[in-house]
Amino acid sequence: MKRITPVFIFLICFSSFSFSQYYINLTKTRSRANLEKIKLKNKTINIIIQESDAMLIYLIRDSAMRNLDFKLYFDENKKCYKEQTNLTCDSCYNIFLENTLSTKNIRWVKINSSTYFARFPYRLILNTKIDKEFSFEISRSNLIGKEYRTAIRKALSKN
Repeated sequence: MKRITPVFIFLICFSSFSFSQYYINLTKTRSRANLEKIKLKNKTINIIIQESDAMLIYLIRDSAMRNLDFKLYFDENKKCYKEQTNLTCDSCYNIFLENTLSTKNIRWVKINSSTYFARFPYRLILNTKIDKEFSFEISRSNLIGKEYRTAIRKALSKN
């Protein structure tokens, strides 16, 4: 029981402060610098950063806690267009998702059972139905402004 409490505190802090919708449109260099700052603040936890041309992967591997994979995808302009969070347990997943959806300035709107849109002008889409269990992703919307706003209004009118 003593190990569970620090794990959840760590997850709650990471989910609300460090991750989700804070990397979209950042450059790869800036994103990596932010991840390095988080790594320096948490020296007791094994954190690995892997990099390729189109991705940054942030892996938390520690025997005292569940695994966490955080992936950032970059476009040809080296700007982040998608964030993916992969967890290994349902309670961890629920904590991360709830903290992400409760971000007040983004004001997520539920479009259907697995998709949320951020209020305009953020133009972000959160999808909970991706290939991996206990995972969700946030990406930039490709919809034009009018279509995006119409989808949000339609969802809000159903509530």
